[in-house]
Amino acid sequence: APASDPAAPASRRRPLGRLPRSWQEIAPIFGVTLLFALVYAFLTRGSLSLGTITNLSAYLFPLILVAMAQSVVMLTGGIDLAVGQMMSLATVVLATQMVDTPVSKVGSVALVLAGGALLGLFTGAVVTLIKLPAIIVTLATSFIWAGWALFVLNVPGGHLPVSFAQGFTGRIGGVLPATLAVLAATLVLWKLLKTSPLGLAIYAIGDNPRGAFVSGLPVRGARIAAYVVAGAMTALAGIGLAAYAATGDPLIGAPYSLASIAAAVLGGVGFFGGQGQLKGAVAGALTLGLMTQILFISGLSPAYQRVIYGAVLVVALGVRAFAAYRIEEAR
Repeated sequence: APASDPAAPASRRRPLGRLPRSWQEIAPIFGVTLLFALVYAFLTRGSLSLGTITNLSAYLFPLILVAMAQSVVMLTGGIDLAVGQMMSLATVVLATQMVDTPVSKVGSVALVLAGGALLGLFTGAVVTLIKLPAIIVTLATSFIWAGWALFVLNVPGGHLPVSFAQGFTGRIGGVLPATLAVLAATLVLWKLLKTSPLGLAIYAIGDNPRGAFVSGLPVRGARIAAYVVAGAMTALAGIGLAAYAATGDPLIGAPYSLASIAAAVLGGVGFFGGQGQLKGAVAGALTLGLMTQILFISGLSPAYQRVIYGAVLVVALGVRAFAAYRIEEAR
C-alpha cells in the first residue's frame, strides 16, 4: 500500500516506526541533543579545537555519570535527592587525602568509590528494610552528606595533584580519558541492567513490585543493590568533578541532584519505575550540559539564562512526551 494509505502499517506511516522499539521513544531527545551540539559547534566555530572538545568532555563527564546513577534508582521506583551532596563529599575527601604518588592516587580513588557504595548501601537499607519513602530518606541523607562534606573541608580548597586532574581533563595519546571512562561505565552498567539477573529484578520491581515478589525475584536485595550501584557511580561522578574543578568544594555538587533527575526524565526514565534506558539518560545529560554551555557562551545575564534554561527544558520534555504519545497511538 502507498505510504499515504491509512491502512498502511504504522512503521511505514511514521518514520520512528522504522527504528527498533528500544530507540523509538528516545530518538527525539537524541535529535534535540544533536541540535544543541550543532548550535554549540556554530557558536564556538572560531575556537573549536581538540582542546575545546577535551574540556567539554571533562565538563559533561560528572553529569552523564550521575544521570545514569539516578536512573538506576528511578528504575526501581525510587529517587535519590542526595547524589549532588555525595559528589561534593567525594571532592573534599580527594582534596584532603590525595598526594602526588601513584599509591595515594589509586588508594584515594578506591576509598571514594568504596565509600560511595557504602553510602548507597546505607540508603538502600533504610529505604528497603525500614520501608520509608525514598524521597524522605534521601532528602535527610542529603543534609547528612552535606554536613559531612563541610566538616571535612568547610571552604573550597585542599590539594589535588596536577597529574590527577590531567588524567581526566587532558589527553592520553590523543584520546580523551573522560570520554573513555563514560563509555566504559555505560557499557558495564548496560550489561548489568540488560543481561544480568540483577538488572531483570531492578526493572521488575519498578514495574510491578508485588508481581516480582510472587515470581520469586529478590525484591529487597535488588532494591538495595540498585542504591549500592548508584552510590558507586555517583562517587565516580564526584571524582570526575574534582578533577575538572581541580579542587575540593563542599557545595560544588549541589546542583547535580536536580540536574540528574531532569536528565533522566528527559531521557525517558519514568518516575514510577520499570521504564527507561541508560542511553536515554546519557542523551538527557548531554542535552542539559550542552544547553548550559550554550547559554554561558551567549553572554546573557544569569537571570535570563535561568529563564531560558527552564523554558527550553519544558519544551524538550514536551517533545519527548508527544513522541511517546504518538508511538503509543501507533501501536
